[in-house]
Amino acid sequence: GDGCVREIEALSDCQAALLATRRESGAAGLDGGGAGAPGADHVFRNGAWKAWDGMAVDLVAGDRVRVETPGGGGWGRE
Repeated sequence: GDGCVREIEALSDCQAALLATRRESGAAGLDGGGAGAPGADHVFRNGAWKAWDGMAVDLVAGDRVRVETPGGGGWGRE
């Protein structure tokens, strides 16, 4: 599985933080299926995306955060 991508744009100055950040790998597959895609978190500030560890970050209007959830594992050999 590929997981989901959620992107949130700050409409005014604010602060953002994540509670769930331990997503280095997706769920394991079963019966020979492959593992799901890993998750990742990013913050868009000053015109560039950077990896984000989920710690509190100050945002200004126009900044964005992207949360990519890990995917589910596959089933079977194909």
